[in-house]
Amino acid sequence: MIKFKEFDVSDAEEMEQFQNEHPDAEFLQITGGHMSREKIWFKYDDGIKQPKLSIPKHIAEELDTKFADVHVLDLGYVLDQTGPYGSPEFDNYYFKNQDTIAAYMISKALGVNLVEVTE
Repeated sequence: MIKFKEFDVSDAEEMEQFQNEHPDAEFLQITGGHMSREKIWFKYDDGIKQPKLSIPKHIAEELDTKFADVHVLDLGYVLDQTGPYGSPEFDNYYFKNQDTIAAYMISKALGVNLVEVTE
């Protein structure tokens, strides 16, 4: 996961230790001014993988067909409209994965891929 780390300009030892621990860290900028202390910022990858959201293909297909006319402007409305009105398998999935369903519907409306459709 990409993170950012700031150091006071005077923290040379800490900065050196950080750079030894994260040799691929990218120097970004120095901030500060006459009213605040100068800071040095680095961007680095901590190596922790973020979990991906996924939804089974048959659930995505049911959402795409039965709830295609749902307007995704209000999260509560999305969850209400996609509520347990489908197949028993869909209803079971819905009760355990409302957040994933909402993210899937919203990502489709935005045209971005936030939720991976799996077999």
